[in-house]
Amino acid sequence: MKRLASALFGCLLSAGLFACGGQKGTLSVNIVTPPGDDPFAAATQVRMTLGDKIVTSPVSGGKFDASLQIDSPGGMDIAALIVEALDGSGQAIGRGRTPSFTVQAMDGSATVYVGRPGRVTATDQLMTDQSVTTQSPPQGRRDLSGAVLRGPKGSANPGLGTLIVGGLDGSGKSLADSWFFDPASQKFVGGGKSLKARHGAVTVPSADASIGEQVLIWGGAVALGGGGDTEQPTTAELFDLSATDPSRLFGAPVMDADAGAPGALAPVVAELDEDNFLVCGGTDAGGLPQSQAVLLGRIADSTGNTTHGGVQRLPPMGMTGPMLAPRSGHSATHVTLAEGPGALLFGGVGPAQPVAEVFVAATKTFRKLDLGPVTMGGPAPSSRKGHVAAALSDGRVLIAGGVDATQQFPTDALIIDSRSGAVQALPAFFTTPRQAATASVVGPEIVICGGLDKDQKAIANCEIFSAQNGTRTRDPVPLPTPRAGHIALYQANTQQLLLVGGIGSDMQPLASLDIYTAP
Repeated sequence: MKRLASALFGCLLSAGLFACGGQKGTLSVNIVTPPGDDPFAAATQVRMTLGDKIVTSPVSGGKFDASLQIDSPGGMDIAALIVEALDGSGQAIGRGRTPSFTVQAMDGSATVYVGRPGRVTATDQLMTDQSVTTQSPPQGRRDLSGAVLRGPKGSANPGLGTLIVGGLDGSGKSLADSWFFDPASQKFVGGGKSLKARHGAVTVPSADASIGEQVLIWGGAVALGGGGDTEQPTTAELFDLSATDPSRLFGAPVMDADAGAPGALAPVVAELDEDNFLVCGGTDAGGLPQSQAVLLGRIADSTGNTTHGGVQRLPPMGMTGPMLAPRSGHSATHVTLAEGPGALLFGGVGPAQPVAEVFVAATKTFRKLDLGPVTMGGPAPSSRKGHVAAALSDGRVLIAGGVDATQQFPTDALIIDSRSGAVQALPAFFTTPRQAATASVVGPEIVICGGLDKDQKAIANCEIFSAQNGTRTRDPVPLPTPRAGHIALYQANTQQLLLVGGIGSDMQPLASLDIYTAP
């Protein structure tokens, strides 16, 4: 870790304040670099950017000292500080940024993790056992869930940190501990304990987007270790970062309309809009695929006037469906239909028929999507499970990886038009075919990380593709730790993709955090 002092000279724009009047402040910045992979060791310059202000300073032997002076905020009262390590040709070989903050004439501090652009680097952050007060051991987990918190609608801050919750330990026991990754300090801090020690749940940010700083947790199962699942919770939990008492971070949502609804293990989620998320499928207590769905989002009370984040079962209790096919190991991806927002559901356990269906948010109904023959020849695609899906910039959906009904790994990827059902194939898509990976849209690229190969070994790379057309953009990048069944969460405010948990090369749960830095 290095310390970089950056003197900020400016004034906070406010009513009645006309000039800086000589005020000044210092923002002390902690530079954190990946263990054993310091970008500044090979750098010749450091570059700092704050709004339209840029300064460079020499780096010698990995050490440097730099300051950035600002005479006046000039309307740039909210900004992020970007720190880059430059090589001899001026190329950035290390980059990091703070969350957005208000530029003021006062002292403060911030932390920046400077990783390799377009690569995955390790951190020294571990999820540890919160029940142990001294020498806390790492607490590896798989089947965990998480979400990046958001501010209320219209907030200038696109991310408030990341909540990691639940999961299974090495003995197969569900965990109640949660961890919060703070982008301002680049550290895991304890997030309290959830009401239910669940794994395989769904966690979504601010289902009531007018409030912010909250997440809803639904579904999953409780396991005591050494045996089968003992319970599938049917009620949701609310995590509220604004709670002043740490023991009250988790509680029941204000509105919860799913009382008595069956739970679900490992359902999938698609964001419909800022206020609503579709959660569908998964398995029941007997391990069978389900056709149920719920909405996590804004629910009106009995007066129809006040709304709060909660859970709404689709359809109401006592009715079957609503999905056209029971699904587990499928995908659900946001799409825009002729009727407005919706979701494309694809695949799942067994020969799910139809292979694809769409959810129409306006009518809260599902309908079959007939998939046409693949444009490059061959019949309409068959079902697969354990694949990844991502929305392309033109609204079509990329489907990649997974296994088919014969437990073979498809070598092609599919691009599906959710309106017409047209299908395009991308042959020989992966360098390493995989299932149980993660796919994340990071700027103009789709980053697909980890997973299990055909020999059921955790994969130690990420493959990178265009978010415009699904074609490969560059060679695979290595993972510091092989991972499968992990979660990937993108913090837009720091442009970091967090890779957390899952299982490693020894098939044991991982406690470590790796970070992919956007190019």
